[in-house]
This record gives sequence, structure tokens and C-alpha cells, in this order.
Amino acid sequence: IPNFCYLFKLYNSTTYLRYKKLYILTSTIGYASIKIDFSGNGKEVSAQVIHLPKLMQITELKNLFERQGYATDFKVNDYIIAPEIFNNIYKGALGEVIGKYIFEKYVLPNTKLQELPNEIFERFDFELDKGVFIDFKFWNEENSQEQQTQIEKIFGLKVPDIQQKGFEFSKVFIINILADSRFPIRTSQNGQLIEVPYLIDSSSFAIAENVIFELRNLLSTK
Repeated sequence: IPNFCYLFKLYNSTTYLRYKKLYILTSTIGYASIKIDFSGNGKEVSAQVIHLPKLMQITELKNLFERQGYATDFKVNDYIIAPEIFNNIYKGALGEVIGKYIFEKYVLPNTKLQELPNEIFERFDFELDKGVFIDFKFWNEENSQEQQTQIEKIFGLKVPDIQQKGFEFSKVFIINILADSRFPIRTSQNGQLIEVPYLIDSSSFAIAENVIFELRNLLSTK
């Protein structure tokens, strides 16, 4: 995870912006055109949106980030993170780092998730066993439309591409990092898609032992 990704300088001094939140307005798909706003209109870009301060209250996660040199907060500066980097790259990297740590320590200890071969790199985050993939997400629990779009992309584009390149596909576990306990684990697509709603309970910001137990049982029958 990059400590910070800089877009452009706003002022010679950060005093004016010290207590202002950054928002973005997009007029086109894919961030081709954006408008910076500080009045509360648009989507907020901040450490609070991704709950980074609260996540860093989990001691072992903060220790992990400090060991790896990852940002534990967004510091006041003359520059801002590029909105498309924040949404499309940073949040994904955050989910991948936290998810991999929790998975390897709590879900299946003594198991190492494998990077994907170059031919199918970035189709998913990791491969657990041959044909069994893991993809970590940092989804907004209220944005069901985004989730549905991503699921359609998985079976419309990613899975066919994996198979066309000669690799086996059995199932994929889509594991979201943060949500509250009202969301259950769901299986669909004839058992090929398992959606895990959270590894960290957003109501308590504690690692969700009950979900981890259920996920471990599902993986034992993979």
C-alpha cells in the first residue's frame, strides 16, 4: 500500500485546508473528469471513509502496517491522493493486505495464499488450491449495485478468460473486509461463488470469530 499518492499541489500552506474534508464529483465513468469540492458535495475521500483510524485500533493490524511501512493515517499535506487511485487501487490494496493477514492467521493457519500466474494476474487476488480462488474486497456494505456489477464481471469476463487460457476454475471466495453482522455468508452460481460479507465486524471493529469459523468449515469441504 503506498503511503500516499500525490495528485497536485493546492496551496503553499496547508493551514487553510487543515480541517476541511475532500469530496469529488465525477461527470463521467472511470474518473475521466472530476471536480474537487470542499463543501460536502460528492463522494468523500478520507481515512475516515475507509475506517482507517478505527482499523488501526486493532493492535495487530496497526503492528502489521507499521512493520511493513504502510500508512496508518492520512497526514495533512500540500497534496491530495488522486481520487481514482483512492477508489480503484488504494481500497483494493487495503483489502488485500488486511484480508491476507486475517486469512493466513485465523481462517487457515499454516496456509499460504499463492500469487496468480502472470497469464491470469489480477483476475483475482490469490489462489488457495488449484482452481479455488480468493478475492478480497473493501466494499461499502450499502452499495449492492457495485457488488452485483462486480459479480457479473467475474462470471462474464474473468472466469471465461481463466478457462480460455488453460487454467482450472472451480470456485471463488469473494471476501469483504468490513461490514456488520446482519449479512450472512451466501453461496450461488451452482456453488461456484461464495460471498463472505466481512472479516471485521463494523459495529465493534473486532475480528469476526463466528464468520471465520463458518468460513473455515466451508473451506474444509472445498
